[in-house]
Amino acid sequence: MHARVDGGNVRLLTRTGLDWTDKYPAIVDALRLLPVTQAYLDGELCALSEAGLTSFGAMQAATDARSTEGLVMVLFDLLFIDGEDLTGEPLRVRKERLEALLSNGPPRLQYSEHHLVSGDSFYRHACKLGIEGSVSKRLDSPYKPGDRGLWRKVKCLNLEEFAWLAGTDPEDPRPHLRALLLAYAPDS
Repeated sequence: MHARVDGGNVRLLTRTGLDWTDKYPAIVDALRLLPVTQAYLDGELCALSEAGLTSFGAMQAATDARSTEGLVMVLFDLLFIDGEDLTGEPLRVRKERLEALLSNGPPRLQYSEHHLVSGDSFYRHACKLGIEGSVSKRLDSPYKPGDRGLWRKVKCLNLEEFAWLAGTDPEDPRPHLRALLLAYAPDS
């Protein structure tokens, strides 16, 4: 989720450009409290358990029920701030600026810390904690939209992702069953 702050106007945009501002009013209100005139931030909307673990299912359920007051936005990148384009700066610099911006920010906006450790050991530790996975980025990289060569998402949960290509309408005598055509592309 991207957050665009322009004066009092705040918009939440999906990675595909859909405007979801109206779905998350508490996050929008929190973004308005940031000490900036303009900013463009990159993050993830999350539902957190009492143990502090994220749950994608709980986030979806809160969104579907329009009960999103308990969600947080975990921010991990700052692309623009008060007229300054940071996309050419290394991630390290952008995260330093983001951490400073969020240092006294509202609790609904959380800074995603980075850890400079072996990717394999971090992944194993993350999975032992029961988190959904991790995202890693090159600390020296500039921001390039859509460039998956600069970052990697690794899931701990034993799940696969499929693209839904087509489906049939449910028919009697099975009113809740439909046929689906799915596509699967293994990681290469």
